[in-house]
Amino acid sequence: MRWLVNGLGQLEATQRSLIRLMNRTVLEQVADLLGDEQDRFGEVRLSQATIAELLGASRQSVNEALGKLKAAGAIDTGYRRITVLEPDALATSASN
Repeated sequence: MRWLVNGLGQLEATQRSLIRLMNRTVLEQVADLLGDEQDRFGEVRLSQATIAELLGASRQSVNEALGKLKAAGAIDTGYRRITVLEPDALATSASN
């Protein structure tokens, strides 16, 4: 019975995330995802292709969103690594 309750809890959390992402720009979705996925050091170890797949967006649009966040000083990027430099700026981008 516990596994069913846990499974339903995970399903509910996923549904809330999907509803939160609907009707938002790719920039807002990427910023939100990075905020959720960063570890305690601000690192996100996802490729652009993986982010695009998770969001149902094109890799090009994810690349553009990451470029805007980097230009704003919110993140830094490297090979399969994104570092959140300014969590507040990221949160602002996610909520616009």
